Amino acid sequence: MRVDDFDFDLPEELIARHPPERRRDARLLALTGDGVAHQRFPDLAGHLRPGDLLVFNDTRVIPARLFGHKSSGGRVEVLIERLLEGTRALAHVRASKSPKPDTGLVFEQGIGARVEGRRGELFELDFSGCETALEALERIGHVPLPPYIDRPDEGADQERYQTVYAREPGAVAAPTAGLHFDQPMLDQLRAMGVETGFVTLHVGAGTFQPVRVERVEDHPMHSERFRVEAALVEQVEATRARGSGSRTTPCTANGSASRPRWWSRSRRRAPGAAGWWRWAPPPCAPWRRPPPAARLKPVNRKPISLSIRAINSARWTRWSPTSICRVPRC
Repeated sequence: MRVDDFDFDLPEELIARHPPERRRDARLLALTGDGVAHQRFPDLAGHLRPGDLLVFNDTRVIPARLFGHKSSGGRVEVLIERLLEGTRALAHVRASKSPKPDTGLVFEQGIGARVEGRRGELFELDFSGCETALEALERIGHVPLPPYIDRPDEGADQERYQTVYAREPGAVAAPTAGLHFDQPMLDQLRAMGVETGFVTLHVGAGTFQPVRVERVEDHPMHSERFRVEAALVEQVEATRARGSGSRTTPCTANGSASRPRWWSRSRRRAPGAAGWWRWAPPPCAPWRRPPPAARLKPVNRKPISLSIRAINSARWTRWSPTSICRVPRC
């Protein structure tokens, strides 16, 4: 499967640099049995029925980007990938020269870090001047906006680049399909009889990494941590048994827990247990090359673009990647 099969043109002027004033004012692209419909986000209610199940990712974005300098003087930019125990964390470090073990990093407000070593492309850091690494981020960290939003983070991003139901800190990117829900809309859906459930999947920085290989199968896909409670798995199975739909924003975590046929067997984790997932293209999926007008420029090649395109192909519609529309079943 070639990466250039996913190419499409994305004009710069169509990339939103700021969110709408109200969360619900976003546009909605609904894939239905009749084709594609251009709607507004509140129209989601018209695609749902009593007894349907919406599963939300309750991860909370941490202010994971830090700016500082080495103790020797060179500037560094740090993007936390994963919080470890206490004052330790795994991070991407950008500098003119990769820091070696025992290199000191200096940040604001008396906070520093020492490079303990490397784990592949990531650096293991031990922070000082704080009780925990999360405390350091909350004091001096910046919101890690996606690379295509080419502006510095602002104060409002602390609240808007976050879902209204976020509660478990650990993500470095927001589960973006959920950003458009506000509390009145959630209350409306519950009043309609739509059920809700939650998983925790901490989105990692790898979601922003470009795909640099020619074949999709050769891309070294990152892993992400998740937790799916056994009670939620029972909810999903009960919903499917009675014939209602399960529209899951965090379909990756649910897929790993209940393992549809196209998930790699080696990635399975038991319901109720924490683990990690990695996307693997299924051998059974049919493939249709998109028309030239619907292709992506190489600069925009990101794993999420490949995943959404693939999951939405003809026989992959049992799990929707965005939880925002009813799709034909396979």
